[in-house]
Formats: sequence, structure tokens, C-alpha cells
Amino acid sequence: KDLSNKIFSLKSDEYRNVLSFFFHLSRNGEWSLLDIDSRRIKVQNNLSYNEANKLVEEKKDFWSLLDRFCLKSQESRIKKGALNIYRKEFDFDIRDPENIQITLLNRNSPANRIIEELAISVNSTVGNIFQKSDFPGIYRTQSSYEIIKEVENGKTLSMEHVRIYPTKLSTIPDIHAGLGCEFYMQVTSPIRRFSDLIMQLQLKMLIENKEPIFSEDDLIIWSEKISSQQKKYKKAE
Repeated sequence: KDLSNKIFSLKSDEYRNVLSFFFHLSRNGEWSLLDIDSRRIKVQNNLSYNEANKLVEEKKDFWSLLDRFCLKSQESRIKKGALNIYRKEFDFDIRDPENIQITLLNRNSPANRIIEELAISVNSTVGNIFQKSDFPGIYRTQSSYEIIKEVENGKTLSMEHVRIYPTKLSTIPDIHAGLGCEFYMQVTSPIRRFSDLIMQLQLKMLIENKEPIFSEDDLIIWSEKISSQQKKYKKAE
């Protein structure tokens, strides 16, 4: 709780240590990394998805521009082979066990797309950096999928149309076919994924030109333990 609710939480009006990624954004949806830096920031405001969607609709500040860019970024990944599958996702409110609330989430809203594309851009960029530097890391890989059923006119691509192979954690760089990324690493969410915390520590060493904290042998062990835990919570899910 001290980590998730305090140290790692990006609460408004609180100072937090972060890794800041600086990108140059192109009109065609391409990202170009300028710099990665350790910073201390104060978050201006914590927005809900609904609040962010409203800012996009009202074209406030940079929100509309960012949404258009992320839409182009998504289109660019799809052209590279990324899957854009409609899948249902739910939010469970279990604070009152006698009255559990289940809400269908809209994964295709502008706010969701912005969060998704920002995370993918950072994670794929970090994967490329580690691969080029030959620095020990945990990659998230996925083999190419197969189309097993034609999509009828007017229908949306769904799980019944494709055979998707499970993602794997590996210290050997390889493609993530489902996201259309040459290399992919998860570093954006140390608040909820242990592997991201490990990789943020490694990344900090890499950008500061220091020796890695974890060796490749260490990361192989962590990959196996994390994969085992993932199987358990997916079964529970």
C-alpha cells in the first residue's frame, strides 16, 4: 500500500519522482524519441476517463491534437500488422460484497486510445533501446497470428476470426506481432506490475551509463516467476 498509494501514485498537487520521455510527434502518427530523463514533477490534475473524453470533444488545450495523433499512431501500427480486435472489458466494484457493481468499459474511447498509444510508444521505444544497447532486459514477445475466418462485410474483427499465440516474457528480443512492434518491453506501470519496476531500474542504469542491477541470469529467473504468477491471475480472471 505504501508503494501503490503513496510513492508510485501520481496524485495531483504531490511531488513525485518519474522517468520523463520526450517525444517529437509527427502528423503521420510517428514517434521520435528526443530524451529520457529522471525528473521530479507535480501532477496538475487527476482526470477520469470521462473528464478526459470531454476535453477531447471540446477541443480544449492540446487534447484534440493528441487524440488525432494517437488515432494516426494506431492506424500506423495496424498497417504494420497490429491487431485491432474488439473485446469487452469490465470494471468490478467489490467494495460492497452484497452489491457488486459491474460496468462495461469503452476501450475505444479517445481517452482509452490516448493512454494505450502513449504506453505502447514508450514500451516499444524502450525495447528498441535495450536491443540496440545489448543491455539485459525482459522483453514481451508474441509470434505472428493467423486469420482463421474471414470477416464479413459490416462486421468487426474479433477473437473468432484469428488464432492468437500467447505472449511470452523473454530476455531474447523478438517481435510483438499483436501490437505491430519490432521489440516491446513493459516499463510504464511499476504501480501494478513487478516486471515494470525491474525494467525501470534497469532503464535508469542504462540512461545513466551504469552497470545493470540485474544480470541476464537474474532476469531469466524473474521472467519465469512472473510468468507463473500471470498464469495464476489469468486463471482467476
